[in-house]
Amino acid sequence: YHKSQSKKGFYPAYGIAMSISKIIPRHKHGIMCYYSEIFSYGIAMTYYINALIMTVGGAVFWMYPPKKINGLYGYRTARSCKSQEAWDFAQKYSAKMMTVLGLVTLAVASIAHWLRSRLCLNSEYVMLYDLGITLLLTIIYVLPPIVLTELELRKRFG
Repeated sequence: YHKSQSKKGFYPAYGIAMSISKIIPRHKHGIMCYYSEIFSYGIAMTYYINALIMTVGGAVFWMYPPKKINGLYGYRTARSCKSQEAWDFAQKYSAKMMTVLGLVTLAVASIAHWLRSRLCLNSEYVMLYDLGITLLLTIIYVLPPIVLTELELRKRFG
């Protein structure tokens, strides 16, 4: 059998991985740990990217909310589309919530990233940590603006 085969089967990626391992400096835990860390840092960067998108998007909608009820963009729910007054309020309020929660998410992401660098976890646990934090941050900046805007609309417009 060929050198890229083993008794258990054929592994074409083995030859590629061995070639790459000669180019990339070896990590103290081996080449796969090195790739896991690169992937994990990519996930960690989504903390910041998502928070920035939320903050900037909220700020843009706060400054330039959609003027008329439409089906294309804006905060569109049954309550927000009941009247023009409810629509105008929902646009500004939800954009404000998006901006504020985007900044909160950015702060939480910074703390999570700092904490991640201080923890001494195996690469598998670091990846789980990053995925868990990304999921948590997504929940933080997606659900509260909707829930808070709907509660405020119900309180003001019934």
